[in-house]
Amino acid sequence: LTAQRLTAAYVQPKGGAIQPTLGGGNDPHWRVNLSAKYDIGDFGVFIQERYIGPQFVDATKVEGVFVDENTVKPVFYSDLTLTYNFESMGAKSQLYLTVNNLTNQNPPLDVGAPSSFSQPGNRTTYDFIGRYYSLGIRFKY
Repeated sequence: LTAQRLTAAYVQPKGGAIQPTLGGGNDPHWRVNLSAKYDIGDFGVFIQERYIGPQFVDATKVEGVFVDENTVKPVFYSDLTLTYNFESMGAKSQLYLTVNNLTNQNPPLDVGAPSSFSQPGNRTTYDFIGRYYSLGIRFKY
């Protein structure tokens, strides 16, 4: 279990006053990763749950006063990896299949100030790809 709790975040525009941004932009109060791994013989299972807590679209604005909706909902992402260990040509090898964002969870809407480059969400914080698969082999000589 890994948990991160932000307690302070600020920006200071050039020549301007310091503005608190905790809970907004890329700064949710909480990020938590919970993972478990289980091996039985040559087979293994790894599962991970990722949580990104609620945050504000703009932490400097008060909901209901400056904006109608300023809250971005929390999101959970689940990842799963299956492995199989074997020996081939004198090398220890592992075949793996990973499914990230197992439930194909969409990112929450996080619409900031409109511009010609606006995206309906924060690509640096949330998973915009959706479910994706990785299949591969690892080997060690």
